[in-house]
Amino acid sequence: MLLTVMTSTPLQRKIAKPKADLDATAEQIGKQPDSLPEVLDGLQADQAKAKYGCLKVLRLLSQTQPAVLYPHFDQIASLLKSDNNIIRWGAIIIVGNLSAVDSKNRISPADIGASSDYSREHHQWCWESGSGQAAPCGQDRSCTLAG
Repeated sequence: MLLTVMTSTPLQRKIAKPKADLDATAEQIGKQPDSLPEVLDGLQADQAKAKYGCLKVLRLLSQTQPAVLYPHFDQIASLLKSDNNIIRWGAIIIVGNLSAVDSKNRISPADIGASSDYSREHHQWCWESGSGQAAPCGQDRSCTLAG
């Protein structure tokens, strides 16, 4: 059996170090976006610390400087289909943060399934606004999928 091992870059090794300052790394990438592809590629790393560190850097960057990530929207949106739940959940947060700079209207309810028949049929819970409690769908008037 042949195993392929991804060669990590210096930036990915820096991100994977114990106690790495990921906030500072995200800030640095915001100032020098040329290194952003290295971080995106790091999501394919074999080492979990590198992979999830890169994901956190992208999330931090999406919170503070979403316009820097927006040109890479297609690559980030493709993560929504990842087999890795942690990567997929991170992508959900990042795409949500990118909505603040979505000048091309790439993020829409239809794209994320909020208005699909599947969502309406299978939506069982909604977040009850204000109370912080989950409630069966339909009990909360703020739920847009309640029938």
